[in-house]
Amino acid sequence: MIKEKNKKITKKIRHYRIINIILFVILIIVVIFAVYRRYDEGIIFSKPELDIGQKEIDNTNNEQEKKVINDDSSKGEFTLYLVGDSFVAQNGSSSFKVNIRNVKSSNHDIVVRFFISKDELEKQGISISDNDYLIAESGRFEPGYFIDEVILKKLPNGIVLPKGKYNLTLSEVYYHHKTGVISSYEAKIPVTLEVLN
Repeated sequence: MIKEKNKKITKKIRHYRIINIILFVILIIVVIFAVYRRYDEGIIFSKPELDIGQKEIDNTNNEQEKKVINDDSSKGEFTLYLVGDSFVAQNGSSSFKVNIRNVKSSNHDIVVRFFISKDELEKQGISISDNDYLIAESGRFEPGYFIDEVILKKLPNGIVLPKGKYNLTLSEVYYHHKTGVISSYEAKIPVTLEVLN
Protein backbone atom coordinates (compact mmCIF):
# COMPACT_ATOMS: atom_id res chain seq x y z
CA MET A 1 0.00 0.00 0.00
CA ILE A 2 2.77 2.39 0.90
CA LYS A 3 4.62 1.40 -2.28
CA GLU A 4 1.53 2.15 -4.38
CA LYS A 5 1.14 5.55 -2.70
CA ASN A 6 4.81 6.34 -3.34
CA LYS A 7 4.43 5.31 -7.00
CA LYS A 8 1.42 7.61 -7.40
CA ILE A 9 3.27 10.48 -5.74
CA THR A 10 6.34 9.85 -7.92
CA LYS A 11 4.15 9.82 -11.06
CA LYS A 12 2.52 13.11 -10.03
CA ILE A 13 5.91 14.71 -9.34
CA ARG A 14 7.22 13.50 -12.70
CA HIS A 15 4.05 14.79 -14.37
CA TYR A 16 4.45 18.25 -12.73
CA ARG A 17 8.12 18.39 -13.73
CA ILE A 18 7.25 17.69 -17.36
CA ILE A 19 4.53 20.36 -17.30
CA ASN A 20 6.96 22.86 -15.68
CA ILE A 21 9.63 22.13 -18.30
CA ILE A 22 7.11 22.63 -21.13
CA LEU A 23 5.86 25.90 -19.58
CA PHE A 24 9.46 27.09 -19.11
CA VAL A 25 10.30 26.37 -22.76
CA ILE A 26 7.15 28.22 -23.89
CA LEU A 27 8.10 31.20 -21.69
CA ILE A 28 11.62 31.31 -23.18
CA ILE A 29 10.18 31.23 -26.72
CA VAL A 30 7.75 34.06 -25.91
CA VAL A 31 10.51 36.22 -24.36
CA ILE A 32 12.86 35.68 -27.31
CA PHE A 33 10.09 36.52 -29.77
CA ALA A 34 9.12 39.66 -27.82
CA VAL A 35 12.73 40.89 -27.74
CA TYR A 36 13.13 40.14 -31.45
CA ARG A 37 9.94 42.04 -32.30
CA ARG A 38 10.97 44.99 -30.13
CA TYR A 39 14.25 45.49 -31.97
CA ASP A 40 12.87 44.60 -35.37
CA GLU A 41 10.01 47.11 -35.45
CA GLY A 42 9.79 50.77 -34.60
CA ILE A 43 7.51 52.02 -31.88
CA ILE A 44 4.42 53.73 -33.29
CA PHE A 45 3.04 56.66 -31.36
CA SER A 46 0.13 58.83 -32.25
CA LYS A 47 1.79 61.80 -33.86
CA PRO A 48 1.43 65.14 -32.05
CA GLU A 49 -0.86 67.77 -33.57
CA LEU A 50 0.47 69.83 -36.45
CA ASP A 51 1.95 73.18 -35.47
CA ILE A 52 -0.66 75.74 -36.56
CA GLY A 53 2.17 78.17 -37.27
CA GLN A 54 4.11 75.93 -39.66
CA LYS A 55 4.88 77.69 -42.94
CA GLU A 56 5.99 76.36 -46.29
CA ILE A 57 9.69 76.83 -47.04
CA ASP A 58 10.61 79.22 -49.83
CA ASN A 59 13.68 77.53 -51.33
CA THR A 60 14.96 80.64 -53.10
CA ASN A 61 17.01 82.02 -50.18
CA ASN A 62 18.79 79.32 -48.15
CA GLU A 63 22.34 80.70 -48.10
CA GLN A 64 22.56 81.76 -44.43
CA GLU A 65 21.32 78.51 -42.96
CA LYS A 66 23.33 76.34 -40.58
CA LYS A 67 22.83 72.69 -41.49
CA VAL A 68 22.27 70.00 -38.85
CA ILE A 69 22.05 66.56 -40.47
CA ASN A 70 21.68 62.94 -39.47
CA ASP A 71 21.50 60.73 -42.53
CA ASP A 72 20.97 57.07 -41.67
CA SER A 73 19.50 55.31 -44.66
CA SER A 74 18.35 52.35 -42.56
CA LYS A 75 16.08 54.53 -40.46
CA GLY A 76 15.37 57.35 -42.90
CA GLU A 77 16.82 60.72 -43.66
CA PHE A 78 16.59 63.66 -41.31
CA THR A 79 17.68 67.03 -42.58
CA LEU A 80 16.96 70.05 -40.47
CA TYR A 81 18.17 73.62 -40.68
CA LEU A 82 18.54 75.68 -37.55
CA VAL A 83 19.32 79.34 -38.16
CA GLY A 84 21.20 80.68 -35.14
CA ASP A 85 21.52 79.34 -31.62
CA SER A 86 20.62 82.46 -29.61
CA PHE A 87 17.00 83.42 -29.07
CA VAL A 88 15.29 86.41 -27.41
CA ALA A 89 11.91 86.63 -25.64
CA GLN A 90 10.35 89.94 -24.58
CA ASN A 91 9.23 88.38 -21.28
CA GLY A 92 8.82 85.01 -19.62
CA SER A 93 5.23 84.52 -20.79
CA SER A 94 5.74 85.50 -24.43
CA SER A 95 6.90 83.69 -27.50
CA PHE A 96 10.33 83.88 -29.07
CA LYS A 97 11.37 83.88 -32.71
CA VAL A 98 13.11 80.84 -34.22
CA ASN A 99 13.92 79.70 -37.73
CA ILE A 100 13.84 75.91 -37.74
CA ARG A 101 13.27 74.20 -41.09
CA ASN A 102 12.36 70.65 -42.01
CA VAL A 103 13.59 70.37 -45.60
CA LYS A 104 11.51 68.75 -48.35
CA SER A 105 13.94 65.83 -48.76
CA SER A 106 13.35 64.75 -45.16
CA ASN A 107 10.99 61.83 -44.61
CA HIS A 108 10.23 62.72 -40.98
CA ASP A 109 8.01 65.21 -39.22
CA ILE A 110 9.73 67.06 -36.38
CA VAL A 111 8.79 68.34 -32.94
CA VAL A 112 11.28 70.64 -31.21
CA ARG A 113 11.44 71.00 -27.44
CA PHE A 114 13.45 73.44 -25.35
CA PHE A 115 14.59 72.21 -21.93
CA ILE A 116 16.09 74.20 -19.08
CA SER A 117 18.21 72.45 -16.47
CA LYS A 118 17.64 72.42 -12.73
CA ASP A 119 21.06 74.07 -12.24
CA GLU A 120 20.20 76.88 -14.66
CA LEU A 121 17.00 77.67 -12.74
CA GLU A 122 18.76 77.47 -9.37
CA LYS A 123 21.03 80.32 -10.53
CA GLN A 124 17.83 82.43 -10.51
CA GLY A 125 16.76 81.08 -7.11
CA ILE A 126 14.10 78.83 -8.63
CA SER A 127 13.88 75.27 -7.35
CA ILE A 128 12.34 72.38 -9.33
CA SER A 129 12.27 68.65 -8.67
CA ASP A 130 13.15 67.52 -12.21
CA ASN A 131 16.67 67.64 -13.65
CA ASP A 132 15.35 69.18 -16.88
CA TYR A 133 12.13 71.09 -17.40
CA LEU A 134 10.27 71.56 -20.69
CA ILE A 135 10.15 75.34 -21.12
CA ALA A 136 8.88 75.49 -24.74
CA GLU A 137 7.62 73.08 -27.40
CA SER A 138 6.55 73.32 -31.02
CA GLY A 139 3.82 71.36 -32.66
CA ARG A 140 4.75 68.85 -35.33
CA PHE A 141 5.97 70.33 -38.60
CA GLU A 142 6.28 68.42 -41.83
CA PRO A 143 8.95 68.08 -44.54
CA GLY A 144 9.04 71.27 -46.61
CA TYR A 145 7.82 73.44 -43.72
CA PHE A 146 9.38 75.60 -41.02
CA ILE A 147 8.38 77.23 -37.76
CA ASP A 148 9.31 80.77 -36.76
CA GLU A 149 7.87 81.08 -33.25
CA VAL A 150 7.67 79.05 -30.04
CA ILE A 151 5.67 79.99 -26.92
CA LEU A 152 7.26 79.83 -23.45
CA LYS A 153 5.56 77.68 -20.80
CA LYS A 154 5.18 78.54 -17.13
CA LEU A 155 7.50 76.90 -14.61
CA PRO A 156 6.15 74.12 -12.34
CA ASN A 157 5.36 76.57 -9.54
CA GLY A 158 3.24 78.70 -11.90
CA ILE A 159 5.67 81.58 -12.31
CA VAL A 160 7.15 82.68 -15.60
CA LEU A 161 10.81 82.64 -16.52
CA PRO A 162 12.40 85.78 -15.00
CA LYS A 163 14.56 88.30 -16.84
CA GLY A 164 17.98 86.86 -17.63
CA LYS A 165 20.06 84.82 -20.05
CA TYR A 166 19.66 81.03 -19.95
CA ASN A 167 21.41 78.03 -21.41
CA LEU A 168 18.85 75.64 -22.85
CA THR A 169 18.90 72.33 -24.71
CA LEU A 170 17.02 72.11 -27.98
CA SER A 171 15.76 68.55 -28.50
CA GLU A 172 14.44 67.34 -31.86
CA VAL A 173 12.05 64.37 -31.97
CA TYR A 174 11.42 62.73 -35.37
CA TYR A 175 8.22 60.94 -36.49
CA HIS A 176 8.18 59.10 -39.82
CA HIS A 177 5.99 61.22 -42.06
CA LYS A 178 3.88 58.32 -43.40
CA THR A 179 3.90 55.68 -40.67
CA GLY A 180 4.21 57.78 -37.50
CA VAL A 181 7.02 55.59 -36.17
CA ILE A 182 9.16 57.60 -33.76
CA SER A 183 12.88 57.54 -34.47
CA SER A 184 15.38 56.38 -31.86
CA TYR A 185 17.60 59.26 -32.99
CA GLU A 186 17.08 62.46 -31.00
CA ALA A 187 19.29 65.49 -31.62
CA LYS A 188 20.21 67.66 -28.63
CA ILE A 189 21.68 71.09 -29.37
CA PRO A 190 22.87 73.68 -26.81
CA VAL A 191 21.23 77.08 -27.34
CA THR A 192 20.68 80.27 -25.33
CA LEU A 193 17.56 82.25 -24.53
CA GLU A 194 17.54 85.81 -23.24
CA VAL A 195 14.41 87.05 -21.48
CA LEU A 196 14.45 90.87 -21.70
CA ASN A 197 11.79 91.84 -19.11
